[in-house]
Amino acid sequence: MVQSCPDVPDDLWRSPTPQTPIPTLQPPPSSSPSSFMSAPTAQAPVNSTRKYTPRLTHEKKLQLIFETIQDVAEWSFAEFLYYAFRTKDGDGNEVSRTAQHAAIISRFLSGWDHHLPAGIIDLWLKHPDGRPKTRSGLTAEPLYSPTPPYS
Repeated sequence: MVQSCPDVPDDLWRSPTPQTPIPTLQPPPSSSPSSFMSAPTAQAPVNSTRKYTPRLTHEKKLQLIFETIQDVAEWSFAEFLYYAFRTKDGDGNEVSRTAQHAAIISRFLSGWDHHLPAGIIDLWLKHPDGRPKTRSGLTAEPLYSPTPPYS
């Protein structure tokens, strides 16, 4: 916790660090020694602390997430979903979640994300991997249909 100092206003401690680099003055590029005696000119700011990182594709992001679930957490995808959404443990006690965990799940279930829970379930129900192959190699009807046929 930041302690206040009597000589410094409290809001100064909360002020964000500037993110914009300050332009530096450098001499113009030239091979003649007399050019160093001329007035410096402003050049584009150079921020050596940040390195450009290209955006990851959806496929690369999925690969990273799946590798983390499988290799780091040593979970299956089902275990990841189960532990992400459960609210009680095996004894019926409420599960403790981090603020980040609670915020992510709340945002998704409240419909504030770009993709809604109903849309995700619709993708699951229509996904070809949910349809078992028959012995002849043809794709069968969806395995988990929410509307079983009544005969």
